[in-house]
Amino acid sequence: MRKINIILGFILLLSNYLNAQICDKINCDNIKNFIIIKIIEESIKTDPNESKLKEQFKKNTIDTPIIYADFTSILDANNFSQTKQKLGDAINSINIPKDYSKDEFASKVLDLFATKLTDKQKKNCNFEQLRLNLIADIDNYLDEKIPNADTEKVNEISENEISQNENNVNDYQVSDNSDSQSEKTSFFSFSNFNLFTLLGILLPLILFFIFFKITNELYNKIERRRKEIEDLKQTTPSNQNVYNRTQMSMSEFEKLLSNSEVFEDFRKAVENIQKQSSNNPQNTIVSSHQTIQQATTVTPLPSDIFYMKYPVENSFSNNHKSLTKENTIYKFFLKANKSEADFEIHTDGVKIDEILSMAEQTIKRGCDEDNNPSNSTKNIKTITKGIVSLEGDKWVIKRKALIRYE
Repeated sequence: MRKINIILGFILLLSNYLNAQICDKINCDNIKNFIIIKIIEESIKTDPNESKLKEQFKKNTIDTPIIYADFTSILDANNFSQTKQKLGDAINSINIPKDYSKDEFASKVLDLFATKLTDKQKKNCNFEQLRLNLIADIDNYLDEKIPNADTEKVNEISENEISQNENNVNDYQVSDNSDSQSEKTSFFSFSNFNLFTLLGILLPLILFFIFFKITNELYNKIERRRKEIEDLKQTTPSNQNVYNRTQMSMSEFEKLLSNSEVFEDFRKAVENIQKQSSNNPQNTIVSSHQTIQQATTVTPLPSDIFYMKYPVENSFSNNHKSLTKENTIYKFFLKANKSEADFEIHTDGVKIDEILSMAEQTIKRGCDEDNNPSNSTKNIKTITKGIVSLEGDKWVIKRKALIRYE
């Protein structure tokens, strides 16, 4: 079974190595910029200020797209800041995976963009129809930039046929000795061998042997652990013996206690204490008073409050937990089960200006916003606390906090 897994792993590794990646052949960022501007253009087409951007939109083509990072200042200048923040910034945060094939690239990218749009935004830009148009444009663009492999093969065959015909004419005109010298290069000839061919052969082999070595070490480690567990089982009492010991009757238990020297010593010590207590009642009162004082002393519980910086994706790393507010943004209140906690945002550890300057990382990943910040924002108030759950070494967000800028 282990050998089969190794062979399958090698096949998958080799197939991944041989598969072409679209983003290695074209500039995927240009296509992303082209789509963002198209969606913004359709979303604001009914706005009175849209006429000021018509000339800009005409410049946006798939060959010469408008760079979104440069276009943001134009949106701000024409009162489209909300469109930039809620639509443009959200889509621009997407990273297009590099493993899409040519046939699925356009539809996969548009499906990825759809996850960042609300139902209202999809309706405003007529996303379904726009999606079909953009997929067609991108597919045509890819056909131009990345010719079809079948077409290349046909061209290669045609060139080989022409070359073969020319060789036949030359062969007809030269002697038998010339025929033997102008034969076609054999399959095992090294005339077309180069560095890239060598790398293409060696790299999968090297990766295979590295993978084989790692899996072999893991297998040996597991075998050693299994043997250690078996040896440990042999040195411990069997489960049946343990079960039999738990079935002791009350009479047997009493007999065991009566024959126990430890229990006899304990009984005598109790009798001596009782005799001393009857002879000195004052000591009894004092010792009782001390016992009451000790019983009323409560050891303070450890703090159930800690702090975090900001979430990465959908969780907070437990390794970044801090007991102080400095350089933190979120405050956690641990629940009684120790595996869940409520959290809220605070501004005691980092200045609010710095928090707002990185709102995409610091706020939006962990909070829903009741309103938008402004230049006069001085505080961030938590309306409803969020909820996280400890899973492994991460506090996974189960519900975002609701905040308001004041």
